[in-house]
Amino acid sequence: MAEDHSKRERWIPVGFWLVYALTRVGVALRGGPLITGNDDLTRVVQVRQWLAGQSWFDLTLYRLHPPDGVAMHWTRHTDLLLAGLGMASRGEGAERFAVIALPLLLALGVYVLVGTIARRVGGRPAVPAALLLLLASALTAQQFAPGRVDHHGLQILLLLVAVVGLIRFERPAWATVSGAAIGTSLSVGLEQLAVVVAVIATVDILGLRQPDLAPGLRGFGLAMAGASVGGALLFAPAERLFGVACDVFSLPHLVAVAVVAVTFVVLSRHRRAVVLASGGVVAALAALATGPRCVDPYTDVDPVLRELWLANVAEAQGMGSMLTGDPWFALAVIVPGVVALGAALWWWWKAGWGTGTWFRLLVVLTAAYATAVLQFRAAPAATALSVPVLGVVFARTRDRLDAWPMLGRVGVMLVVAVVISGLGPLLVGVASDGQAGPGEDCSVAGGALGGLDGLVLAPMDLGPDLLHGTDADVLAAPYHRNNEGNRLAWDLFLGSPDEADLSARGIDWVVTCDGMAENNLLVREAPEGLLAALLADDVPSTLEVTDLGGRGLTVYRVRG
Repeated sequence: MAEDHSKRERWIPVGFWLVYALTRVGVALRGGPLITGNDDLTRVVQVRQWLAGQSWFDLTLYRLHPPDGVAMHWTRHTDLLLAGLGMASRGEGAERFAVIALPLLLALGVYVLVGTIARRVGGRPAVPAALLLLLASALTAQQFAPGRVDHHGLQILLLLVAVVGLIRFERPAWATVSGAAIGTSLSVGLEQLAVVVAVIATVDILGLRQPDLAPGLRGFGLAMAGASVGGALLFAPAERLFGVACDVFSLPHLVAVAVVAVTFVVLSRHRRAVVLASGGVVAALAALATGPRCVDPYTDVDPVLRELWLANVAEAQGMGSMLTGDPWFALAVIVPGVVALGAALWWWWKAGWGTGTWFRLLVVLTAAYATAVLQFRAAPAATALSVPVLGVVFARTRDRLDAWPMLGRVGVMLVVAVVISGLGPLLVGVASDGQAGPGEDCSVAGGALGGLDGLVLAPMDLGPDLLHGTDADVLAAPYHRNNEGNRLAWDLFLGSPDEADLSARGIDWVVTCDGMAENNLLVREAPEGLLAALLADDVPSTLEVTDLGGRGLTVYRVRG
């Protein structure tokens, strides 16, 4: 009987996921663009290029700032998943299925892992509570919505796998799984580098405090090194490992991972603090020596673009800027974070300040939210990691209210759920100004431009949509490696309408979109510039308005 009950409990995460998946698929099928995120659009373009014959190891986006294109800082991990889910057949229906299925399958893994962590730290009652909060977490749910096919969802899944392995580190197999997940995450991208370092530091401390964990230390270190290097070799150009690149897994990171792996192998045999200290210091110094510029991963971005563009990218901003620009959206991250960190700290104290589950979760959570404070793009991962802790808070609060009347208990728990899930601030934001989160005022739809080809000058944030929905090449897109193309596009838009010799630069079309936030930056910087003139319907003689466009888009043909 108990065994049957346990088997049924395993299906609880699947049940919650089905609610999420059916709701999201219903929204996706109601119409409108399925893929709206810039990175998601460009990801699909990258997969199309590969399936059309471009080399697996060639990650150059040739239609961006042609003819040389831009070598993207991504890998093929997500590309392979999309191809396996149907894009390899290269039909429109198969592509649509793949971009719906991939994030939902990743979400299934997230639901299972959140349930696993919640049960480990809070027992059975915490599982449905955590899954309910995950279902209510708009920020995390958005990351796994149909059409969200970039690598961020995969990285969140890998971090949760690493945490499951971390809290079960006493079992060598799980320690090895944790190391493999961390290594794979590093090879996919460096956005969660601080969290990765926190996991490694936690493993270091566990190794010092618990000598019986030696097999796990070896397994973690070797699996991390193997997965990171193997992932970099199998899913990206191998030359990255022999050069210095600050935005991808490259030589500095390879050296650091190798030093850490050796440290763990040595630590598993000689449990001395000097091993821990020297290993960490040597790894940091080795990484710094091989890539001193990588203290700032955006060090190579053009100074003008850095000041006018990168400083205004919402996901690259810190929490302080988000609080000023969109306070309710920021509070949707801050409130759950404060509750989760406070609860984890409290229960770590109650557990006697040891190196058990609460210590391990607290270190990772602290690193995740510290990263989110510095760059808001890390907020979905931090929120996902906090949900199991919030589930324990919810379940134990409910237990304390057992003596209350049913109506009062339900009312209080509803308030608690809305507050600690972050849904409350989002709802207040919607009620106060009609939107929640940093949205784009313009409905971009490059697909409406049909057979547009040639080279297009457009604001950066239109670039991915034009690449995805047309056969055209574009000069600019919101990627920091496209320094020359982005700077040229902005120079043209900021320059005098009468002096912009677009035809001589090989530009065939100019596309604008009235409601784009990027417009405000360019017009404020150059109120007499080309873009300001076009938005004011003051079209220079070198351009003619066409009947193409739609959904806020205006298309101009460049006169030869």
